[in-house]
Amino acid sequence: FLIFYIGYKFWSLKVGMLASFLTIFSTGSIQASHFGTFESFLTLMYLLIFLLSLVFIKRDKLLYFFLSAIGIGLTSAVKINSVIIFAISFFLLIVYSKQKKIPFHKTFFYTFISVIILIFLTILLSPYYTTLDFKNLFIYEKNLLTGSLPVFYTEEFFNTTPIIYQFLHVFPFLINPVLTVIFIPSLLYQAYGGLKTKNMLSIMLLLFFLVIFLPSALLFAKWTRYIVPALPFVYLIIAIALVDFLKRKVLHVKYFVLSIIITANVISAASYFITAFVRQDSRIEAGLWAKEYIPGNVNIISEIYDLGITPFNQYFPNIT
Repeated sequence: FLIFYIGYKFWSLKVGMLASFLTIFSTGSIQASHFGTFESFLTLMYLLIFLLSLVFIKRDKLLYFFLSAIGIGLTSAVKINSVIIFAISFFLLIVYSKQKKIPFHKTFFYTFISVIILIFLTILLSPYYTTLDFKNLFIYEKNLLTGSLPVFYTEEFFNTTPIIYQFLHVFPFLINPVLTVIFIPSLLYQAYGGLKTKNMLSIMLLLFFLVIFLPSALLFAKWTRYIVPALPFVYLIIAIALVDFLKRKVLHVKYFVLSIIITANVISAASYFITAFVRQDSRIEAGLWAKEYIPGNVNIISEIYDLGITPFNQYFPNIT
């Protein structure tokens, strides 16, 4: 609903309809709900903060800037690196202050108040951040994400190139290969058009995508779920570019392009749905295969973090 509303309210009805259609048949969205990880909540909150930012641009009321700070505080309580979104809100405040010729000391005061709100909400809702356990976990996660701590489940990321990896191995799965090809020129179109015309709506859409996508893309660990919160912005960028492109095309070309997009989305969504919800889980399949072909009394050594060993526990008592 938020994607439709944003597309419709700030661009056009066609943009809202197309972006929401792409989201409904999004493999990445289906997988995120299947995982049940906090990226689903982050996606919702980033969209709400984006909406508040667009309303701030349209209505010129500081209330929406402070509401954005509240939203960022809520989101940072779930995942601390969400605080980076505040950089966009701060940028908007600077633009607003310049347009309204607000004195520096008032701008500083607004920034100070918003930062206090953000920090207060983050700590209030996640007091775990103040503990030594979090510090130790943070160090562990940092080493994991930068590649300085090698573990078996990040070995696929050795000798990979950031950003290129995402466009070759992540986006083709999350949004399907056809949309991945379309997204590249759509992103360039959005950047060129927004910067050339100084359209703040387009610039905000571009900023939200880049601020969410780039930090995770540049990490050593490049799991697909890190990109999920960026998907709504990907679909909006594609929808805006396609609607503008199809305006200039004759009817049969429009039908041809739309039929390819619809077919690609439906096939990719159906394929993943069957894999995730119809077929048996591959870990259970592996456990059943092992039960049939491996003696039950053998000694088995497993990685300490490998949850995939769980189905084996009922068949093999000697797992270390």
